[in-house]
Amino acid sequence: MADFIYQQIIKVNKQFQFDHVLFLNLNLILRHYSILNPFLKLPFTFSGIIFNSPYRFREQNTKRLTIFKRELYLRLLLFSKNCTRVFLLNDRKGVNFYREWSSKIEFINDPVRITSPSKLDIYNYHTIKPSALTFLQIGKLDAYKGTLDIIDAFSNLDAAYAEKVHLLLIGKVNRDTDLTTAKVHQLKEQNRISIRNDFVPDDDFSAYMQQSDVVLITNKNVENSSGIVNHCLANNKVVIAPDKGFYKEAFKGYKGIVNYNDSFSLKHAIIHAINTIDKLKIEAQHFDSKAFIKANSAHKFSETLLKHLN
Repeated sequence: MADFIYQQIIKVNKQFQFDHVLFLNLNLILRHYSILNPFLKLPFTFSGIIFNSPYRFREQNTKRLTIFKRELYLRLLLFSKNCTRVFLLNDRKGVNFYREWSSKIEFINDPVRITSPSKLDIYNYHTIKPSALTFLQIGKLDAYKGTLDIIDAFSNLDAAYAEKVHLLLIGKVNRDTDLTTAKVHQLKEQNRISIRNDFVPDDDFSAYMQQSDVVLITNKNVENSSGIVNHCLANNKVVIAPDKGFYKEAFKGYKGIVNYNDSFSLKHAIIHAINTIDKLKIEAQHFDSKAFIKANSAHKFSETLLKHLN
């Protein structure tokens, strides 16, 4: 992929002779040696966004050799005259740390894009009983997104809790992820789960976000940022998420969250959310989502990217 992207850039450059490339996802091109070679002069300069900041590995007290390997590409980018700016997505701590290395480092946040909800009534569409608390995982459904962990947790709830909840798995299922297991079948028979294996349009996405009670974020890779966080904060949602990495940082100070970790499992977090849902919803409303949306607008995102090109 990196080789193909680079060759296409060179091809277009021969025709239009531009002098700068702005990569909205710099990670996609990093595997090409020309991009990381600080001694090779390219026919253009470039800048771009790094999605998975290596700084979070430092916070985990990872071994020095591992940290060095994780940060090597960043060192090469900052040393290269071809690279004019590196934006770290959703990582202020990392920006403050790496600024000691170079002034090329800049912070940028995921833009919040608010779409008017569709007329979809999720309770009617999925035949959910009106009294049920809805727990939503939305986006790509996959093992590395924690989808199977969610199913395990809901399958093991005691009857007193199980009868109160309905699980919504909304999004395209990875072809390597089996959602036809006995556990899923049992949950379906009990009308405790709905799966929508489809790419969800933006207006339906907004409808699910607004009408669900709890959003589940169970990504295995806690270092990488995730756009779902901004949607949760913009909608004042009750959230269940890992108490590690990016999620610990992103939800710092947010009161409408139940964290899970090695000593407090996902299942326990779900039970806690059921028992305290009214309090959690009130706490979530204390967050100033309007100010958050304004500070993280698409306009602000574009302005941050483009101001260094002049």
